[in-house]
Amino acid sequence: MPQGRGGGGEISDIDGSEERLSRHDISSSGGTSKLAQAFAKLVDLLKEKLGSAVGGFFGSQKTLGGSKGLTARFARRYGAKHPIFFEGTYKQATEAALRANKFTLVFLTSEKGGKKSRADDAIARSFTDPAVISFINEHFILFAAAGPSPSGADAARRTGAKSLPYLGVIRTVAKDSKRALVGLHHCNPPPSAGGLVKWMSQLLEVKGGVLEADKTELARLAVEANLAKERQKGYAEAVMVDQKQIRKEKREAAAKAKEEAERLAAEAAAEAKARADAERRAAKAAALGDEPAAGAAAAAVEVALRLPDGRRERRRFLLSDDTERLYDWADVLGVELEASRLSRGGVRRGQEGAVDLAAEQGKTLEAAGLTGRVLVLVEARESGEGKKGGRRGRGEGGEGGVAAAPERGGDSAA
Repeated sequence: MPQGRGGGGEISDIDGSEERLSRHDISSSGGTSKLAQAFAKLVDLLKEKLGSAVGGFFGSQKTLGGSKGLTARFARRYGAKHPIFFEGTYKQATEAALRANKFTLVFLTSEKGGKKSRADDAIARSFTDPAVISFINEHFILFAAAGPSPSGADAARRTGAKSLPYLGVIRTVAKDSKRALVGLHHCNPPPSAGGLVKWMSQLLEVKGGVLEADKTELARLAVEANLAKERQKGYAEAVMVDQKQIRKEKREAAAKAKEEAERLAAEAAAEAKARADAERRAAKAAALGDEPAAGAAAAAVEVALRLPDGRRERRRFLLSDDTERLYDWADVLGVELEASRLSRGGVRRGQEGAVDLAAEQGKTLEAAGLTGRVLVLVEARESGEGKKGGRRGRGEGGEGGVAAAPERGGDSAA
């Protein structure tokens, strides 16, 4: 059987032999043809066995393998001892390396068979060495994929890989997150386990300083990010405080506006009431007319009205006058009938001998028992005292009560 270059049988050489044997088989006699057919079957068997021996662990050309599930595929082919494979995209692997302050070790297989597949296989077997496993896990994020797979093609494009297999070291620059090639292994021949550790060690010795720079930059960026976060938090808190202050000022302004509106409304109501009181009292004063003449004393009653400020006002009424005129006179003098009641000095309403004029509506003063000289006190209504029994004066809405009795002793009206 023809041998490939360097004494190793390659798939390409086997394919060529198979093609020549097929042409020989067509032109041979019957016996020779049977021998050729048997040999062709042997070649096919060798091709199948050799192909499975050097085929890629990431996937074949028919089933392209990506980085997902790579650990399981590697374990089925080479065993459970291997470095930690990053299962994700190339971009995600380099981002993880930046966070871990490490380089990314990128391994892309050719999956083409022959010499290149043997290189794939040799590198993969180096990954099972304990020293290699320990070194990679400590210092790198390992990303691996089949070169022809979508994940591998993406990584090849991003790394600028010119040929496969590809074994390179990538740095993710902290300042701008750009990717930079730090080291590239030619893979011809593929590195042994010892050679791989030596290559990675030398690379870290020469290029490892940039990781310190990245570490410093990451720390600076973290500080800036924290400061920005604090500023944002402070700004949000300031906005919240401002909003609370604005809401408080709005509430205070609304309360002040309401208070001012109520004050103005009260003033307007007071002014209107004052005008109405003045007009009503003027009309009542005119209606009261003059007092009865002194010579008519026998037909008159003299009433002394003591006001809350201590003043006393006196007036004579005809005995035939209605009791309502007594209320009109008190109203003209400024007594707030709604808030006051009238009672005879020294005798409280409800006591024996008291006369409640509220119960004497429609009667004359004489019929109500008001004769001679009478002292009437103006008193504020007691707390909780209702208007029941009160009497409305003509032309006004107030109510008042009068309790009066003829003067006795010290309660003289004189």
